[in-house]
Amino acid sequence: MKRLLKGSFLFIILALVACEPELDIFSNGTMPVLESAEIHPYIQTVTLELEKNHELYPVNVKIIATEEATNLSIKKIFSIMSSTIKTFQDNRQPDCGIPDCDLNDLVVVSGSTIYTMNMDLFFEEGELLLYINGEGPFSKKDVENMKSK
Repeated sequence: MKRLLKGSFLFIILALVACEPELDIFSNGTMPVLESAEIHPYIQTVTLELEKNHELYPVNVKIIATEEATNLSIKKIFSIMSSTIKTFQDNRQPDCGIPDCDLNDLVVVSGSTIYTMNMDLFFEEGELLLYINGEGPFSKKDVENMKSK
């Protein structure tokens, strides 16, 4: 009996450790949101990146922007990214199977510039902050006071 319990316990541990969220399922819930978001006309490609070294499985949504996006001001980028995150907030969190995962960062690559906003904080009613090429954070007020590019 002890052997059976040890075997069952080992199987459960291995099953839990080996499970990873299914990004295909997550993509099915993410793409319709992006299609209805303000960022949609500027999307060239979308990649979902799972951060595997966390127990909560955060997923980053990485967007390679079209060439048209390179002409947008930082204020406009901030506005579009904020609006996109709000669109995610207004919709149900995409599912990714078992174990559960959560939206983490919205990353927009526009030319040689990488813009990042954390979606997780926003879902917890935090302030949206923008990072530009890893520098920041910049609040909405900071961005409004920046000179145009």
